[in-house]
Amino acid sequence: MQALLTWLAANPYILLFAVVAPFFVTYLIRTIAWTTILSDDGVVVDVLRTVGILGDDGRGLATPAAVIAALKLGEVQKYLSLTKHSYGAFLPLVSKKFWDKLSEADRKAIMSVSGEKLSRLWGQRFDAQNKAGEAKLRAEGHVFNEPSKALFERIGAVRQRMLADWAAEGPSFGVDKPMEMLEFFEQRYKAQAGK
Repeated sequence: MQALLTWLAANPYILLFAVVAPFFVTYLIRTIAWTTILSDDGVVVDVLRTVGILGDDGRGLATPAAVIAALKLGEVQKYLSLTKHSYGAFLPLVSKKFWDKLSEADRKAIMSVSGEKLSRLWGQRFDAQNKAGEAKLRAEGHVFNEPSKALFERIGAVRQRMLADWAAEGPSFGVDKPMEMLEFFEQRYKAQAGK
């Protein structure tokens, strides 16, 4: 045991890898599992097509073209619906303890490239990557379709029901007027999108 500990002390990166790797492996396994379950040839998408929720060329993953191309999901996802939306969980955070240790100059420098500037830059970069990903997938023979107006209306109706349920629970999580908060956010979003 002493020899093993001595060897690990001399090779700390091995120990770091042994501690960190399981976190990435579980993420990778979950990603592969969901990609398999929701692939265009998967059972879930087949059932959704059968009951009419998805068209014959509908797809199960709402993944931007850039991500599909980069992660090679195109090997299992042949059909893509252009819904003009995506979810991006890009959120750089630092702890208060770390932030407080930074000099005022460093904090100012970080804030000068954060917030709206970073969001706008990230959005522009993502749009460019998404266009390049779509072009690559089209060149490889992937089928793109525009969802029908009826599908968007059904999605809108589901969204309204979800928002009503969320608003009804607002007081339980300390928000007296959640719909006003949502309207404020949507107005700000639309104003920023117009810039």
